[in-house]
This record gives sequence, structure tokens and C-alpha cells, in this order.
Amino acid sequence: MDQPLALLKNVPIFADLTADELAMMSRLVTEESHTAKDVIFREGEPGDKMYLVAEGQVAITKKAGKARKGLASLGPGAAFGEFSLFDGGARSANAVATADSRLFALKGSDLYGVFAKNPVLGQKILLRVIQELTRRFRKTNQDVADWVIWANPQQS
Repeated sequence: MDQPLALLKNVPIFADLTADELAMMSRLVTEESHTAKDVIFREGEPGDKMYLVAEGQVAITKKAGKARKGLASLGPGAAFGEFSLFDGGARSANAVATADSRLFALKGSDLYGVFAKNPVLGQKILLRVIQELTRRFRKTNQDVADWVIWANPQQS
């Protein structure tokens, strides 16, 4: 199994794809190399790609006042930036290589081309996107509720 295909198989939004569908998607990715401290994308920039980490390490950071706060440290097998493919919105955080890294990138325009040619495949991917967004939204709701209870113990 080639590396992009193996990585895609573990991305939640592609989890329900058949071997043939994964192979088709893996042909769309391009390889990128980044050295330590390279900025992959900046918070506020338009998003047009998602990334899969093949080798190395990537930090996801968010501006918090005048400082930057670490949100995640991602290693081989991790995916990031996938939701920018669907909303075309600005990146919500920075992604910076913290070690020499090899990434595979999937452009939104390539993904939409697949949707146009294969609507059933597009439907499978979009259903998984909805499920993943719902999972993340529920987690965020719980995190906010936990924070409110922690910050205001007299109200619990």
C-alpha cells in the first residue's frame, strides 16, 4: 500500500471509502517538504488544502492576545486543515513544522472535481464531514460546560 493511501485511510472523513475510492483520492495528493520552523499556513489566510503528516512534526497554534498558544502537536498519520476544503474560510490557526517534515496535501479544487465526477463518493465524504463536525461540536460543548463549571464552582 502506498503511503498517501495508507494515510488517507486513517483520516475520519475518508474512513468509509472503498480501496478503489481511496486509491483514486491518493492520486490527487501532492508531496510537500518543510524544514523545522517553516510556516505551512498562517491564521487568517484562506484555506485551500488539507494536509497529512507522513514524517516529522507539526504544531498547530492560535493567537491569544499577544501570545500564541499551542493547540496540538501532530506527528505521522495525523491530518489537519481538512475543514478549509469545505467552507473556503480563513485558517483558524497557524501550522508550523517543528521538525523536518514530509506532508501530503490535497487541494479543495481536486476534491470538488471528484465530487462532480462521482457524486456517490462525494456524498460518502460529506456525510463523514457532517459526522466529524458533529463530534467536534459536541466535544466543544462539553469543554465549554466543563470550563464554566470549573470557573464558577458555586453555580454547580
